Amino acid sequence: MSSEPIAGVIGTPASEIDIDVSLVHSLLTAQHPDLAHLPLYLVDAGWDNAMFRLGDQLWQLFKIA
Repeated sequence: MSSEPIAGVIGTPASEIDIDVSLVHSLLTAQHPDLAHLPLYLVDAGWDNAMFRLGDQLWQLFKIA
């Protein structure tokens, strides 16, 4: 079985924005400095969103589309 794209078939679009831990930490520091000290982990990401764990009790979901 080939992994080559099939002409005329629409697949998942490429992400337009890269959201990583560094960007999220910068946003937290600027917009919510009281939470910026908490540990931050990327949980999962798709083509239109990224989910981060912030500390033990908080989550952040970034929608791109």
